[in-house]
Amino acid sequence: MHKYFGEWLKVIDSKILNTTLQKLDKEYKVKSILPLKNEVFKAFNLCNYNDLKIVIIGQDFGNKL
Repeated sequence: MHKYFGEWLKVIDSKILNTTLQKLDKEYKVKSILPLKNEVFKAFNLCNYNDLKIVIIGQDFGNKL
């Protein structure tokens, strides 16, 4: 896990992360989900923790609103 998340593990709750990974694993087995399973947390590889200035978290609800 450290190899994938690196310095981000300083600020990520490992218990919540493990729970999330288990839930995602179950969902990927029964549904067609994007992004691909191996790219869900790709942002952690693309953005170095020490270079981060701000985080914006959002949800695209599409036509459901």
